[in-house]
Amino acid sequence: MKKYPSIRNAEKIWKEGVLYRETHYPFPEKDEYIFHSRGVGRCCRIIAENCSELNVEKAYALGLLHDYGKRISEKITGRFHGREGYEIMMAMGYDDVARVCLTHSFYAPDFKDNDYPSYKKEWLLWAKEKMSSLIFNDYDRLVQLCDLFFEGLEKVCIKKRIKGISFRYNLKETDTKNFYDNAVKNKKYFDEKCGCDIYKLLEIKDEF
Repeated sequence: MKKYPSIRNAEKIWKEGVLYRETHYPFPEKDEYIFHSRGVGRCCRIIAENCSELNVEKAYALGLLHDYGKRISEKITGRFHGREGYEIMMAMGYDDVARVCLTHSFYAPDFKDNDYPSYKKEWLLWAKEKMSSLIFNDYDRLVQLCDLFFEGLEKVCIKKRIKGISFRYNLKETDTKNFYDNAVKNKKYFDEKCGCDIYKLLEIKDEF
């Protein structure tokens, strides 16, 4: 049995998540969420189409649903969106989706807590426990990377995305070094897998 939904079912689940958020919590970032989720799904699909080792349907479904946990408001509920998505997808039997709902937020299973100043300690403890035996695979790396190609309503390069994160959380360059280094490593990895610069493949301008 596949541990991820078909593209059709992934779209259905994703739309249900958007509707749930709209009807239960304030959703001022709805346009950004839609742009981001669909954009990550499309970027994952395009890279998978150019990398023979990846399944295109799986890549798209995982990319589209990686932020499914944002069906709830972290601010109002105090609940980590990664955990929300993980537990719902596990209950559906979509273990592969559940996995990226968790791993897309963290550059490594043994991440440093200080790199996540906006995350509650209980969220970080839960994430480390769940990832303690994981070795990130190509789908983890793919969704992590594509998640960094969107800032607001723009498709952007890694540097511009990291700059946006730094500005929002008042972080210094040294505070984002692990994020940036991991992202660059992932990009190089998929550049080699695809045999081209994925910025060109995805029509992303390297502005810095």
